[in-house]
Amino acid sequence: LGRSIKVKRDRSPTGEYGVIVGSDLRYAMVHHEGSRPHTISAREPGKHLRFVGRNGMVYRRTVRHPGTKPRPYLTFALRSVFSR
Repeated sequence: LGRSIKVKRDRSPTGEYGVIVGSDLRYAMVHHEGSRPHTISAREPGKHLRFVGRNGMVYRRTVRHPGTKPRPYLTFALRSVFSR
């Protein structure tokens, strides 16, 4: 995600400066803003999710994700640009 952040400085015809900071990755906003608890299901009916648990490989049709805390990386990047 960090390597996908792009910074673009621009100047309007009236001479005003602007900065665009962001990422094109689909999951970027979830990391920035956080998410509520939600259910994750296998994409195909009858299939399973697979991940490593405490005692080895786990297979489940659905799992309950606890949510994600916000990490406002875009705000940090913007502050970095303006501090230069």
